[in-house]
Amino acid sequence: MKGKALVEFLNWELKKAEKMTSTLFYTPLPEKLGGMVDQAIRSISY
Repeated sequence: MKGKALVEFLNWELKKAEKMTSTLFYTPLPEKLGGMVDQAIRSISY
């Protein structure tokens, strides 16, 4: 159950929270790095 929650959080962070970066004055992840992170998240098994 914790693994699923972690994967859901990481996906939210990568896809939805990433869109909020400009309002918080953060720099978004480069697209290539975002793709690498997405692959790593998909490799997590739970």
